[in-house]
Amino acid sequence: MADINSEILALLAESLRAADRDRADNAFRFERLTQVMTDGFDRLDRRLGETNDRLDHLTGRVDHLAEEVSELKVDMREVKAEIQETNRRLSNTFDQTGRLTENATATHLKVVQLEQELQAVKSDYSQRIHTLETIVLPKAS
Repeated sequence: MADINSEILALLAESLRAADRDRADNAFRFERLTQVMTDGFDRLDRRLGETNDRLDHLTGRVDHLAEEVSELKVDMREVKAEIQETNRRLSNTFDQTGRLTENATATHLKVVQLEQELQAVKSDYSQRIHTLETIVLPKAS
């Protein structure tokens, strides 16, 4: 029976040593797993930090672009107002040009009419001068 007890004690001791080795192996694995997870979380934290930095930079750019768009809208309103004023002035200029063209045309027609009337008067005066030169002046000499 002593042999059986010795065998049981030996098996028990072997079992305890195996359990200790398993516990040490599990502790090592747990420590490695913890380290891997910690490293992963550190990398994730670093990447999230980089992403947040990029996001902050992009948000700043978007804000800047939004301000520029706002300024462009104001500029566009000013340009639109200037265009409307220019169009109004051009319209007035075209209206005035039309009136001047009508006046010039009417004046031209009056000038043509006066030239025709003057031509008749000139012809009459030329006739009288010719009569004076040919009839009256030779008799007086």
